[in-house]
Amino acid sequence: MGGTVKYQEITIQTNVETLDALILQLEDRGITDLIVNDPRELPELMENKETYHWDYIDESVIRELSADPSIIFYREEGSDLSSLLDGLDPSDISVKAVDDQDWLHRWKDYFEPALITARFVVKPAWSSYTAGPGEQVIDMDPGMAFGTGTHATTRLCLKLMEKYLKPGDRVMDVGTGTGILSIAAAMLGSGDVLAVDIDPQAVAVARENIIKNHVDAVIHTALADLTDGVDFQADVVVANLMADLVIRLSDSVKEHLAEKGIYISSGIIQGKEISVRSALESSGFQVVESLQEDEWWAIAAKRL
Repeated sequence: MGGTVKYQEITIQTNVETLDALILQLEDRGITDLIVNDPRELPELMENKETYHWDYIDESVIRELSADPSIIFYREEGSDLSSLLDGLDPSDISVKAVDDQDWLHRWKDYFEPALITARFVVKPAWSSYTAGPGEQVIDMDPGMAFGTGTHATTRLCLKLMEKYLKPGDRVMDVGTGTGILSIAAAMLGSGDVLAVDIDPQAVAVARENIIKNHVDAVIHTALADLTDGVDFQADVVVANLMADLVIRLSDSVKEHLAEKGIYISSGIIQGKEISVRSALESSGFQVVESLQEDEWWAIAAKRL
C-alpha cells in the first residue's frame, strides 16, 4: 500500500517592484499554479466593500496582505526545483514538506466571490452568492493548477469581450485554461463557442466548469496547440496568453476569423505591447482598442 503523498510548499519572498516580473518569469517556466500575496490589493479591498462583498475581514488576512509580497506554489516531494528556481536569490526561497490533504484545498482559502467587471462576478462553485442587478455569475472550480479568473489579464479580456461580442457570434477561445472566457462568451449570447487548450487537464477542468454553468450546449472543447489542426470559423477569437504566443498566433488566427472579425488578446506584459501591435498590423489587423491595468495590456484588433 502506498503512503500519503508528500508535497513541497515553495514560498518566494519578493517586493512590489519586482512582483509582476517574477510572476511572468515563473509562468514562462510552466509554473501556473501560483498563490500571490500582493499588498497592493489591500487598499482596494478595504475601500471597496460592495465590490468584494465582505462584511468583516479577519485580522490574519490584513496581516498577510500588509506584509511584503510573496508567491507560493506546490510540487511533489522529490521534484527537481533547480531549473524552476534558477537565477533567484536562495535567501528569498523557503521550502517545506506538506501532506496532500493540507495543500490540495489550501488555495481555496484565497478564492472568494469577486466582481471583476461591471457585469461579471466570478465565484467559487462551493460558495453561495446572490447576484445584484445586472450581474452575471460564473461558477468556477479552477482546480489546484489553474488561476481563479480574477487576474487583471482576465478582467481586461472580459471588458473587451463585453464591448465587441454580438449575440449569435461564433467565438474561439485559444488557451482556455479554466474555460472562464468561453463561459462568459456563452453568457454574452454567443451562438457557438470552441474552447481550445494544449493541456489535457485544462480541457477537463474547462469542461467541468462549462457544465457547472449550464452552457455545455453552446461550448465545445478541443485539445490543440493554439489553432493547429482546428477546423472552426469565428467572428471573435479571444486569447489570454503571453505576448510571444499572441504574436505567434497573429498570422494563423486569420485563417479562423471572418472578415472584419475581432481578435482580442491579453496576457501582454508592459513593454511588449508595442511588439504585439506591430505583429498584428503586419498580419493584416487594425488595432481598434487597447486597455491597461497595472503591468498588463489587452488589445482588440479587427481583421481587414
